[in-house]
Amino acid sequence: TDYVGYSTLQVWNDAAIAIAARMTVAGVNLSKPITIVGHSYGGAVSYSLASIIRSANPAANLRLLTFGMPRPGDDRMRTLLSAIPQVNYANIGDPVPSLPPTGRELFDLAGLSIPVLSARWNRVQFPSNQLLMDSLGRTTTGTTTPLDGNTVYQAILSAIAGTPQPGYPSHEIKEYVRRLTLP
Repeated sequence: TDYVGYSTLQVWNDAAIAIAARMTVAGVNLSKPITIVGHSYGGAVSYSLASIIRSANPAANLRLLTFGMPRPGDDRMRTLLSAIPQVNYANIGDPVPSLPPTGRELFDLAGLSIPVLSARWNRVQFPSNQLLMDSLGRTTTGTTTPLDGNTVYQAILSAIAGTPQPGYPSHEIKEYVRRLTLP
């Protein structure tokens, strides 16, 4: 996996750069409020986009709202975005917000030791202001969602093999909407 600044995945950064370029061409006024929203891959791209905009224009009036986003970057990214109002939802039972696992988590959960990945993934952090949401829509602050070794192992094997990931009902956007709209 190719990592770039802030220990983020290259593919997230590439997508964020393309969106930033389109925003520039469209003449988006960064002094007006902009809320960047994303789910899963889109959440990670949103976080990368916010870091690109914030680096280029610290006065940009940004807000972030993400759902089921993987760990987007390292402490430098968290520091850069710490002043931006943001909420990052993670459903309990959704494995994606805990990916990529740290080297220690990878070993503990799946019995795998991959030094190159471990060294890179150890730098990746949970986003600021992460809210864990249970199946009844109740939220608590937190930095992790429960994972089991089989879930992590299957996700990693699918990623390595380039095959579709198994389904994770707690990760689907409709499940985030359902939990958020409960009375």
